[in-house]
Amino acid sequence: MKKLLLFLFCIPFLGITQNSYTINTAGMTFTPDTVTINLGDTVEFGPLGYHNAVEVDESIWTANDTTYNGGFYFALGSPGGYFIADSAKTYYYVCQPHASMEMKGVIIVNALPVPGCIDSTAINYDPLATVDDGSCNYSPVGNLFISEYAEGTSYNKYIEIYNGTGSSVDLSDYDIWKITNGGNWPEYSLSLTGTLANNEVYIICSSNSNVSATILNAADTLWFSASWNGDDAVGLAKNGVLIDAVGNGVDPGVAWDVAGVVEATRDYTLIRKCSVTHGDTNWIASAGVDSLTSQWLVYPQDYWIDIDQHSICQLIYGCTDLFACNYDSLATINDSSCVYPVIWQQAFPICDGDSIIVGNSVYNTAGNYTDTLTSSNGCDSIVYTNISITPPSIWQQAFSICNGDSIIVGYSIYYLSGTYIDSLSTIYGCDSTVYTILAVNNATDSQQSLTLCEGDSLVVGSSIYYNAGNYFDTLTSVTGCDSIIFSDLGFYQSPSLFIQTSPDPPEICLGETILLEGSAGFSYYWWDNGSTGSSLVDDPTLDTWYLLSAKDSNDCVVKKDIWVFVDSCITSLNEISVNIDLKVYPNPASDKVSILLSTKIDEMQFVEVVNTLGEIVNEYIIYSNFPLTIDVAVFTAGTYVVHLKDNKGRTIQTKRLIVD
Repeated sequence: MKKLLLFLFCIPFLGITQNSYTINTAGMTFTPDTVTINLGDTVEFGPLGYHNAVEVDESIWTANDTTYNGGFYFALGSPGGYFIADSAKTYYYVCQPHASMEMKGVIIVNALPVPGCIDSTAINYDPLATVDDGSCNYSPVGNLFISEYAEGTSYNKYIEIYNGTGSSVDLSDYDIWKITNGGNWPEYSLSLTGTLANNEVYIICSSNSNVSATILNAADTLWFSASWNGDDAVGLAKNGVLIDAVGNGVDPGVAWDVAGVVEATRDYTLIRKCSVTHGDTNWIASAGVDSLTSQWLVYPQDYWIDIDQHSICQLIYGCTDLFACNYDSLATINDSSCVYPVIWQQAFPICDGDSIIVGNSVYNTAGNYTDTLTSSNGCDSIVYTNISITPPSIWQQAFSICNGDSIIVGYSIYYLSGTYIDSLSTIYGCDSTVYTILAVNNATDSQQSLTLCEGDSLVVGSSIYYNAGNYFDTLTSVTGCDSIIFSDLGFYQSPSLFIQTSPDPPEICLGETILLEGSAGFSYYWWDNGSTGSSLVDDPTLDTWYLLSAKDSNDCVVKKDIWVFVDSCITSLNEISVNIDLKVYPNPASDKVSILLSTKIDEMQFVEVVNTLGEIVNEYIIYSNFPLTIDVAVFTAGTYVVHLKDNKGRTIQTKRLIVD
């Protein structure tokens, strides 16, 4: 039995806000497909439907491949789950069923910012820190700084300057600056004089006569402009450069908030924390947002108990947050070491029979589990685990292939008929048993020997053969395999068919008969007019076309046609013997035909055009020596008979006309 051993560690929370991000699916994409987070943030995958979300290596991701690298895995069709990155890097993931369609995404994890002192000149400089948290400590103190600020009733206003440099300081290098209701430094300036001993303070108060005796007795200098009322900024400058301030050039309206106290620069007394060892011109950082982040302690109006004294407290670094697991009640400076309880959410798809270990718990059934673990620093870690079970997969398949082909199942190659069993791993890493039935179809060979009648042809696939010979064709059978056909083709030699006529040539006078007789050597004869037998007697009245078909002993049909021409054979007209010359030209024709009667005949004659069916196509009047032109373009192509008739309808002469 395989076990997934899970080691969980308490992840320090360093005062950085943890965020949560959600990734959903839309069609064949993850949305968003690129997420940038900080270490410790949570990414939630929404319901996956017919997708999954599987961590892969970068090379697999780039190739749109699907090989799982052992990272996070949210199963196909699952409700999704949660992912918390354990290292700062880029995580690559894909939807395995649709990776080829580029359904994939990345989670870019940035390292947590490390707060601390980033000033290398400070005694508590932290080379690992990336964000200055204002905790830098300098010893000895390099400059004077404002240690107390009072905005009391009436004209009870003062500021206190502290010397913690370790030696006396010449005050002629220093000035007090003031801005009223917003503006630029300085609008008002007071130059200091004298010398300030180490560990002593210098107090500047209002010169108004109504100032409290407590303040006046402690004051070193009176200044008419020491009359701030909450929205006036007061600063300390050295050699014309601002080195410390209460407020800034932006008018706050009524007053600035300090240490989370609203409008604390009006009607309050501000005392610098003993942990502060130098001035700060960044008033926003100096004021802070609460008592932990501020450099100042806020006291009620007219609180002057600490006037004329200030000291630097003993610096003890540690975690000063009461809610942290490693809170240090003795610490005076927060060194960003605070560690907080961790809530960890995870999801695992496992194979049937496998299990996972969370702390001292072993789970091998599907469900949601909660475990509380304790880290080395004493913090509780609450772990929510979702387990889904993937059952064994059994797959049955059947293939029919051609001889010479093969199939691949996993790492096996099969090319013979049979039943095969393979054990593979699914995309989830679980066992999959595949049963394969394989049928191998051999190529089909066939031979045929054929004898055809002359004029017939043999069709094999897409090939057509008209001549005797041996032929080789490769076709595809119904199974998709090759079918090879060998053809031996020959042709029968039928007897020649002739039509003998009596009289010969086949020309008769109108009213006479003609005998048509086919040659011997055939078993059956038939004529196009429906008559059967080898001979035919007929008395056509017009030029007539005859077609004889004959079948030989091989049932091959041979055909022969013949024209029989019929003439009127008239040699006199009206008891006058004339030699009639009737000309039809051009012949054959396709457009215009001229008919000329060159023999002198006094009476007009008629021309009659008849088709092979004996139907009169048209009639015309013709005179001697005057050509008759007729348009045969409207005639159907074929053979026609032109009759010259007298005015009594008697046929005088007949000519054949071919229209093409």
